[in-house]
Amino acid sequence: MRTIWEMLRDGNAKERLAVTADLVSIVGVSIASIIAALLAIEGKVDTTAVFGVVLVGLLSLAGAALVLASFLFLSSFLSAFLQGYRTIRFLTLFALWCFFLAGALLAVWNAYEVLSSTSFTVD
Repeated sequence: MRTIWEMLRDGNAKERLAVTADLVSIVGVSIASIIAALLAIEGKVDTTAVFGVVLVGLLSLAGAALVLASFLFLSSFLSAFLQGYRTIRFLTLFALWCFFLAGALLAVWNAYEVLSSTSFTVD
């Protein structure tokens, strides 16, 4: 993950395009896998529900990227700002990690609730 981040941040246009293409292809294969699995299981699929789930998934991915970027920014900012205060820096970063993990668990639980309540088949 660090090398991907470094390529996106410091790489030339060719490297950034290659990393972006890889990420987009991974997302595309994931979406195709979900749709193919639904077709294989049921034989008929409610396209509105699939489109909604794909849309929510992409929006969730964008939100996760923003949360991760803000977490990394806050973590590096607080580490630099509290450089001389070792105990305070540790406790502040520990609290930041706790908030981040709690938010991640809440997001996973929310995604489970949304996906489990969606019917993907046409009755």
